[in-house]
Amino acid sequence: TLALYQEAARSMTVDIETDCTFRHPEASTQGRWYGACFNGLATGRGYGVVRDDAGRSIEFIGQAAHGAAQGRGAMIVHSPELLGAVFLQGDFAAGKPHGVVRVETPGKAPQLRRFELGVDKGRAPDDAEVQLEFN
Repeated sequence: TLALYQEAARSMTVDIETDCTFRHPEASTQGRWYGACFNGLATGRGYGVVRDDAGRSIEFIGQAAHGAAQGRGAMIVHSPELLGAVFLQGDFAAGKPHGVVRVETPGKAPQLRRFELGVDKGRAPDDAEVQLEFN
């Protein structure tokens, strides 16, 4: 997972704004976005990081709109109570997983899950996996 993340992050070509906000629906504070920005909010391709109200650190690389993850991307969630991190790869809407998402959890085999605005709706078909592409 780390190798894929680093490969994707290093291959991105974006214009960097110096003061751009990235948000997550479970965070009352604003995070930071490094990438395309419009009116001070994450919009387009880039990398964002924010800490939510439960103390989790959330990193996202991919597409954003109106300050939150929107479109294809990858999210890494570091929880204080979990050794390691949860990796989510797929589509996002309003900052939450939405559609078919590959989920990697420490100590478990990767799974394809189907989400609707952050709610896990069960297993997705094995042939439904989405690939990340950063050009």
